[in-house]
Amino acid sequence: EVRMVLMLISVVSDCYQRWGDKIYVSSDLGPGPTGGPPSERQAAFQKFIREQLETACLMTVPLVLTHPEQYAVTRASLEKLSVIPHLGDRAREWAFGFNVVTIIPNRQALLHRDRKSGFPTCSDTVLSIGGDSGTVLELSGIGARFHYTSGTMAIFSGHTHIHGASASTEERVCFAAYARPSVFRQFGLHMPERPTIERSLHHTCWASYIEEILDWARRGNQAKYMT
Repeated sequence: EVRMVLMLISVVSDCYQRWGDKIYVSSDLGPGPTGGPPSERQAAFQKFIREQLETACLMTVPLVLTHPEQYAVTRASLEKLSVIPHLGDRAREWAFGFNVVTIIPNRQALLHRDRKSGFPTCSDTVLSIGGDSGTVLELSGIGARFHYTSGTMAIFSGHTHIHGASASTEERVCFAAYARPSVFRQFGLHMPERPTIERSLHHTCWASYIEEILDWARRGNQAKYMT
């Protein structure tokens, strides 16, 4: 099995997130602060990310509609990352409204929670490509089972909800996009509150909020962080 984790950024440990961890460009996408040209593998992943604009937009739209606060905070952190020398080029090419994308081919996912990633108040988006007509996505904690055929997307908190996907008799790839909360903290950003139907209805207010937080991020001075 090949499991590809395309993090825009990486903490010191990919397994455990600590609030004080420094962040670097993911080793999948380029060299770190020491510089140097990207390897052949890194250059291939960079090209892959640039070609995922449509996929990234499709996976981000559900987040904008259901959890606009998380989208706003993530976009603000991407704006902050875009001016850091060893991160800027990759951040400007990154179209996902999340800062981590895991790509998992041909795998049955047993019921689990993603305790080492995400956050209780953050949402994840999963996208299934390929597979057979019998593939199922299960959220056992709420007693729900869904057809998980090619092109199906679901948005929920994988950190909170027990979930899993059945095996497929045909080739299948899963894109899973989620957040690294430690990145928000690096830039003094707050953690989003839990999404609710009432909060998600005020799209006009959220549009203004997104514009305001992005304007704040673009005006920010990176000197303190880069030192």
